[in-house]
Amino acid sequence: MVRLSLVYQPPCFLTWFSRTSFFLAGFYTLSLACSVLIIRYGVLHAVNPPSKTLRGMFVLASVITGFAGGGVAIFFWKATRYCIGAWGGFALALFIQCFHSGGVIRPIGYRWILYIGKSVCQQIASPF
Repeated sequence: MVRLSLVYQPPCFLTWFSRTSFFLAGFYTLSLACSVLIIRYGVLHAVNPPSKTLRGMFVLASVITGFAGGGVAIFFWKATRYCIGAWGGFALALFIQCFHSGGVIRPIGYRWILYIGKSVCQQIASPF
């Protein structure tokens, strides 16, 4: 999460955008989304814990999805530069939630308020 937060913050405030930052933003976003879906629907409902081979396949799926997301972010770089501020705010909100087991904010409604509010504030603070 620290790495995810550090990728998004400099482009938002320092007004420099490179294709690498676009790729990393798309990579981490879709890789995280794939990992969450795999853990939620593939691991938590399993009767037995996954084997080492299956865990490796989960990581491989997340990496491949991340490369696809990074490629899409580079391909649509003119639109990506407008969204990178909101991505940074969302990453920062996820980082804040990581400080405590189960999340700093427990009620799900307030979590959504944190995610949306931080994304909007970061998007407004970004230069584009």
